[in-house]
Amino acid sequence: MAVVVFRILGACTFLVAAMVLSLYPASTLCSGVLDPAGLARSHGYDAEVHTAQTDDGYLLSVFRVRNLSSAARGAPPVLLVPGLACNAAIWVLLGPGKALAYLLADRGYDVWLTDYRGAMFSRRHVNLSDQDSAFWDFSLDDIGRLDIPAVLRLVLRETGARSLSYVGHSMGASVLSVMASSSPQLADNISHAYMFAPAAYMGHASQPAVYGSADAVSRLHDDLGLFASGEIPLNSWWMRMTIHGVCSTSVASPLCLMVGGVYAGHDSEQINKTAIPFFVDYIPDSISVKSVRHFAQHFGKEHSFRRFDYGLVGNMATYGQNSSPEYNISMSKFPASIYYGSNDFLVNPKFPH
Repeated sequence: MAVVVFRILGACTFLVAAMVLSLYPASTLCSGVLDPAGLARSHGYDAEVHTAQTDDGYLLSVFRVRNLSSAARGAPPVLLVPGLACNAAIWVLLGPGKALAYLLADRGYDVWLTDYRGAMFSRRHVNLSDQDSAFWDFSLDDIGRLDIPAVLRLVLRETGARSLSYVGHSMGASVLSVMASSSPQLADNISHAYMFAPAAYMGHASQPAVYGSADAVSRLHDDLGLFASGEIPLNSWWMRMTIHGVCSTSVASPLCLMVGGVYAGHDSEQINKTAIPFFVDYIPDSISVKSVRHFAQHFGKEHSFRRFDYGLVGNMATYGQNSSPEYNISMSKFPASIYYGSNDFLVNPKFPH
């Protein structure tokens, strides 16, 4: 009974938010908000902005951060990749002494941060507008097969290095396995992968509200025509104003933490509550309906990590078989370290590594 109630609550919460979000596109959000390079420069770091073009025409912003007083010639490059509904800024938001990008730069690493397609600083394409439904017709499969290879090639080309370290959070970790499955030769350039809560096998996701929200996305899109473009604009100005207004008050801020905990797990002692209004200038970020569906297809399926499921007819047309193909994660030959939280509702210690 409790599971049913949580699923209903998750779906209802998402329904209310979705009906409002669908009215406010997120394409004009970046005015006045510093990108990761701007944030890094404001703290005295050297920063560059590069563009990686994918084979299907997306233009991804890639940010380079260095501490010139610590960096040595030929410093080892490390690539940081964010998770779903996040962007490259998550690696610098905590500031010097705390943010991973700065900690690595201070230790002499050549640090690179990337967005994936559709994120705040990567809403560009050679032919498409970010208001076109075709722009948002992508899932984590496209990110792993197209975005990550484009970024890896850019970093290796710009640094002249033969290999790099890869740090991925949640989806940022799982898309590395997708990349290795489709481009094993390129995966040989990964010297070590550090995976923070890798979201692949989701059979043990333990929060019913997550299931309810994922179900709601499909129903709202298919039945009610919401998110018609394929974008879920979580960084719309309305969402930002609401979170700023609510979460910055001492009375309501515990509610913000509770809502976040429903989806991710509760650990309020590890959250900088005074920085929440600053964080929400950047996260949550827009995501595609198709990406949510791709994750949702793995819920409750303990040993399943597959390409996007188009249904029987669509799978036959796309893959030539009834079901979507399994990712061959055995192609991930690089050494890897996996980190997870003991109370993570999405990626918990029970899931098969």
